[in-house]
Amino acid sequence: MEHKSIFKNFFHLGLLQITNYLLPLLLIPYLIRVLGEENFGKISFAQAILGYFAIIVDYGFNLSATRNVVACRDDKTKLTEIFNNVLFTKLFLAFLTFLLLLLLLLFFPKIRQESFLYITGFSIVLGQALLPVWFYQGIEKMQFLTYTNLINKIITFIGIIVFVKQNSDYQQVLFFYGLGGFLAGVISLIHIKRSLGIKIQLTTWQNIYKELQKGVHIFLSYFTVSFYINLHLIILGIFTNDLIVGYYSIAEKIVYMFRVIIITFNQAVQPYLYSIAQQMQKLFKFFSGIYLIFAVTFLLITIIAFFNTEWILWIIKKDFNTSINQCLKLIIFVPFITILHLPTGGMLLIHQKDKDYSKAIVVTSIVSLLLNIPASIFFHELGVAAVSVFLEVLVLILFIQIIRKKYPEYDLIQYFFQKKNFKNYG
Repeated sequence: MEHKSIFKNFFHLGLLQITNYLLPLLLIPYLIRVLGEENFGKISFAQAILGYFAIIVDYGFNLSATRNVVACRDDKTKLTEIFNNVLFTKLFLAFLTFLLLLLLLLFFPKIRQESFLYITGFSIVLGQALLPVWFYQGIEKMQFLTYTNLINKIITFIGIIVFVKQNSDYQQVLFFYGLGGFLAGVISLIHIKRSLGIKIQLTTWQNIYKELQKGVHIFLSYFTVSFYINLHLIILGIFTNDLIVGYYSIAEKIVYMFRVIIITFNQAVQPYLYSIAQQMQKLFKFFSGIYLIFAVTFLLITIIAFFNTEWILWIIKKDFNTSINQCLKLIIFVPFITILHLPTGGMLLIHQKDKDYSKAIVVTSIVSLLLNIPASIFFHELGVAAVSVFLEVLVLILFIQIIRKKYPEYDLIQYFFQKKNFKNYG
């Protein structure tokens, strides 16, 4: 019974993530044929930049706010306070990022040339601001959000098929990508107010400041993770061309289909891990049970995918491209490496060692910046693919070192290999 909520959350989060990503993924072959790989590269470059804005708006609330909701899910007054503080903090951040976008349009010709693409694509950021995944996740009630999002993603899918008909229509694509999240957010706010009894009311500037202050370390962690994950695509766009960005983006989106399984699993287990954070026996039992089974299963899936990348490409693209295939083979194991972060980086987060977590990510981001520039210039898409793999391994090593040196009592790896007794961890 204890793990029932994990599987239930995983199922509904899985549906949510599938609708968030699978339907857009199904559009890739259509978009490549209609728009061409070069315009697909333009879309991917814009997505990377708008993705940074979305991370700013999220501000790590899917972790920090979820943690706060879990702690007081039975206190309606406190829940209402948390909900409004987080919601209006996210809206405030959305306003700031829109001002930042206007500055980018003003000072960067490459972005200014595609101003309509970026302005309409800002719907992605608005959707991130309104969609209260963190709240439903904290109260462990994902059903409504899941099915609402499914309906709206279908609307988005139909919108692109109906309105994107020729090469010049690429500027409308990101608007429809963001439409689903925006509509799901609005409907979810109505549901939270009417069905869950949470009153939506303005908060104070002081409360917004407090939310920003409380979540700064987690935000820095999330932003720097996004920084080193998406930086290569932006650098690739700066030092190469839209066609090469398009090649790499196709491989990356295929790999993200695997990564979304990891994201879903992490989100599903977070509330449970927070609830048992001080019960080391249960933590060890979880990681040696459910987690280990999940990791081994995913590794087998990854190995099968590695030996069938040509077939995967044929399904997605309907033809073969050597550059895309080589990129895909290089980065196909990245999602599995991120699974290995959970017993290390995950332990830091659930025990609120956010500063140490941030340090590892900041170091990795600096290395990312130093390596991706020469990799893009001299080796193009294959160079940044190799760097992506190296960075995931690097952050894993840093997490392990932090745990072993500063928090040996949380060293799950030592337990796995030395078979320490649960009784040593009260």
